[in-house]
Amino acid sequence: MITLRNKHSDAYKGYTLLKRKSDALQFRYRQITEELEQASLGLTQLLQQAHVGLFEATLAMGGQNANHQIIQSIQGNPTLKVCVENESVGGVTLTKLVPIISEDSTDHSTNNSTQDSSTTTLQPAEWAGLGRGGAQLQKCKEEFSNLLSSLVKLASLQLAHCTLDRIIQLTNRRVNALEHVLLPKIEHSIQYVSEELDEQEREEFYRLKQVQSKKCVE
Repeated sequence: MITLRNKHSDAYKGYTLLKRKSDALQFRYRQITEELEQASLGLTQLLQQAHVGLFEATLAMGGQNANHQIIQSIQGNPTLKVCVENESVGGVTLTKLVPIISEDSTDHSTNNSTQDSSTTTLQPAEWAGLGRGGAQLQKCKEEFSNLLSSLVKLASLQLAHCTLDRIIQLTNRRVNALEHVLLPKIEHSIQYVSEELDEQEREEFYRLKQVQSKKCVE
């Protein structure tokens, strides 16, 4: 009987801990879901702005394709790095991706644009927007950099969302198993043992009463 009561106490304690863990995970899951929806909407807007900026930069450069300048500027260290951090929620470790943009390549790409503008023979039709072609190209670069950072953040939120969804399902299965299977089984066993002990106690009391009555008759 004592063993069953200790077992029931341990199982109930585990149930309460898992229930609290599930509540904490679901609260963080709802937060990440809202952040994911907002990031998806923001990413759509940034994508539209980046492509509009690319179109404006192409027009400002007189209709020239800016791909060759972009390819020439891809030298040296990367402009965006991803730092991996960990976030603990209810004992669950979530991987968080943090984008870090370095400004080392800004001057390098600007110098390449200046050199290309000085060495390229411009036709009369290419003089349109000559004074701000570099500025539009720099603006387009910043918009695509923001877009890339938003993609990294969206990937981080999606990874955390999938991880929490899997852990919440596993935790809820354990909570339901304890609540609807293990705890009722232990409680039923405790009730059965308690009834048997009460029955034995009544039988023992009746036996002692019969023995005492016989002694009185004698």
